[in-house]
Amino acid sequence: MLDLKTIYTLSSYTDEDGAPRSASAVMTTKLPPSGTGEPVTVDTAYLNAPIVIKGEGGCTVVTALFKKDKRVDFLRAAKISMEWLNQDTDTALVLQVVPFYFQGMLTILFQHLAFCDFYETLDNYKLILAFDGTKTLLLGDDSIDIEKIMKEAERETEQELRQMDEAIAAEEAEAVAIEKQISESLMPDLTDINTIIESPEDDIPTDQNTRYSD
Repeated sequence: MLDLKTIYTLSSYTDEDGAPRSASAVMTTKLPPSGTGEPVTVDTAYLNAPIVIKGEGGCTVVTALFKKDKRVDFLRAAKISMEWLNQDTDTALVLQVVPFYFQGMLTILFQHLAFCDFYETLDNYKLILAFDGTKTLLLGDDSIDIEKIMKEAERETEQELRQMDEAIAAEEAEAVAIEKQISESLMPDLTDINTIIESPEDDIPTDQNTRYSD
């Protein structure tokens, strides 16, 4: 069975080209006046940004990473989320995520928003949404190739570990190079010091104008 952690991994961050791995939107809906039938959409904010999904079970946190040129999208999504949290309303808020990897055959619905926060960094705007993980819904069909997905997840994990090993090796090599450079730059000074220490005063030429003269 395909677990949530694998689904979240394949839905998060960006692909090799830097494009988001999922399409996502925050939306509010409510039942029609009759109280029956399909919910009616009240407001929608398309994130147009990569997301990071963490957590299983009780709490699931979704962080949207907006580039600086997506400020309007960021403000709209933050406004809808904060207003829904702070107002007594008959609407329901849902974060809909459609991972591209599943080619439209799987949709994730995060419900019962419990927390919202946002802040600006040097590179982007971050919108943090925390949901009741027990209310998460997965909508899909039976044509999803689970074996293929699991192999893809395993490949990505191996790639991440390999990249970490390469980064650590690069840092260690850089540290060795810096240490060698420092050692080589100090070597002439150390040689001069040793020469001075090992040279007896008798070997120093005397001069009547120096303090070494008799």
